[in-house]
Amino acid sequence: ARLGPGRRDLDGARDGRRLGAIATGEVAVIITSPPYWVQGRGLASAERWARTLAKEFGRQWHRVLQPDGDCWLVIGDRHDGREWAGLDGLVTRAMRRAGWTLQAKGCWAQVRSRERWDNRINYVLRFRKVGAHPVRPRSVTLAWMLPLPWSHPDSRWDATPPAVIRRLLAVSRKRGAVLDPF
Repeated sequence: ARLGPGRRDLDGARDGRRLGAIATGEVAVIITSPPYWVQGRGLASAERWARTLAKEFGRQWHRVLQPDGDCWLVIGDRHDGREWAGLDGLVTRAMRRAGWTLQAKGCWAQVRSRERWDNRINYVLRFRKVGAHPVRPRSVTLAWMLPLPWSHPDSRWDATPPAVIRRLLAVSRKRGAVLDPF
């Protein structure tokens, strides 16, 4: 996706836990779809995944993000054979404990998915650092019914549609570097 004027992509940051090459406060907006919870079953396993995401990745995101920058996470929900995990709530709780506040929430539902029925819901969560200027709620709809975009055949992960990324960047209104650490 084209990032637009006043933005640049920090390419090469492929492990969100190791962003040492990026200066503190250098990033204006983080938009990422971290590796989904795919191992284990049950609530305890899903909670461990959410805590790991918030602690191991959130620490570096917190460091590189500007004080009023936005961290957008695209989180796919999962059904473990018994029930939906509710990963959006688990991630939100873990991120709050790690020093983040939830500012907005949306949903992208995959249509014509090549996957099973149980992983077609993706939550779009907007976080800011605790103490950052809060985002005033607006009547912006963050909901999409879109097909999966093309992903590299060797990739285990799906891509986020460019229409979603463009909208998130427009809602953020922040200029500067954009980071996708995965």
